[in-house]
Amino acid sequence: MTNTVKAQICSQNLTIVTDESVDYINDLAEELNSKINESVKENSFKPLITNIIFCALQYCDETKKLRKENENLKEQIDVLARENDSLKRGIESSLKQPSQKPSRQQSLFDRDIQNNPRHNRGNHNRQH
Repeated sequence: MTNTVKAQICSQNLTIVTDESVDYINDLAEELNSKINESVKENSFKPLITNIIFCALQYCDETKKLRKENENLKEQIDVLARENDSLKRGIESSLKQPSQKPSRQQSLFDRDIQNNPRHNRGNHNRQH
């Protein structure tokens, strides 16, 4: 839905035609006015247009940095998603493989070692 929004920025009356909501455009105008007024207070000796350009540069800088950060985060998400998929495949593969039970002969051997005092490492009172 197209909205026509009347806003005032730097004492300039503007009519903005947009798909955004009226509240959103008014919030943007308020924020921009605030930034420009702040810049004018800090740089009152400079022309208004210079302060407006400074604000525009700040917004461009912030936007560019946020886009780069967004790209980096998307790349990290992609790497983590691939790692997650790989781990899932590994788990699924290991669950599909039958568990390897020790052979009867191996089980008997293990039991003999555990029951034989000569092989029991916990037995410190061995007689010679």
